[in-house]
Amino acid sequence: LSKAQFAVTSANVRGNGCLALMQPYALLDREIACTDGKTRPLRIGVIGLAPPNVVGCSASGRSDSIETFDIVETAERLVPQMRGDGADIVVALCHSGIKNGSYAPRMENAAVPLSAVAGIDVVLAGHTHERFPDPTGKVESSIDPQRGTLHGKPCVMPAPYGRDLGV
Repeated sequence: LSKAQFAVTSANVRGNGCLALMQPYALLDREIACTDGKTRPLRIGVIGLAPPNVVGCSASGRSDSIETFDIVETAERLVPQMRGDGADIVVALCHSGIKNGSYAPRMENAAVPLSAVAGIDVVLAGHTHERFPDPTGKVESSIDPQRGTLHGKPCVMPAPYGRDLGV
């Protein structure tokens, strides 16, 4: 991780070793070419989130040096800070699935309640090995698989193992 040529974020998983090298979020300054032919600055906030049960998934089985926090609560705490640090848009990289239903603390598949967090503009989801958007999917209260939105915000979850590219 110390040699990575890109930002690595982990907002809700903290601990010793490699995890100590990660920041909770990154701010990426870019110049964006606009349709009027002008280039404008854009500060993109990127926050990385993982399911709180990730500790139980470790190969070593050790969890004494790793602590996890709720996805939604972490985002509610950090997204305003990201905006305060100048983020024009916020992208949530969320290793979590898309499931309808009520929010529950420390839920594993929290992409839907995460998308409802004020200040998040886009969700990139994963974890459940499903594809989203899905033109054949059923529209539910806060999930529109045909348009590819959660709570009206764009979301993408590519199929697993590199079979798809989420755009």
